[in-house]
Amino acid sequence: VLALAILGKAGLPALVKALGDKEQDVRLNAAASIAKLGEDAKPAAGALVKLVKGDKSRDVRIQACNALARLGDGGAEV
Repeated sequence: VLALAILGKAGLPALVKALGDKEQDVRLNAAASIAKLGEDAKPAAGALVKLVKGDKSRDVRIQACNALARLGDGGAEV
């Protein structure tokens, strides 16, 4: 999952899909990778908000918040 961030925007669809994985580590790393994309990851805002509001893992929720913060102005309202 972490390697997908190297692809930039091209890897975003796969990263967003990984946010819904059953494994906590996959979701956590997907959110971290999305955060590295910054403003290029704005299309992932909705999926990140879902994690913030409902993921069972505190660490995943925190990483999703971090990713949302890196989207820049106009990312998403939580």
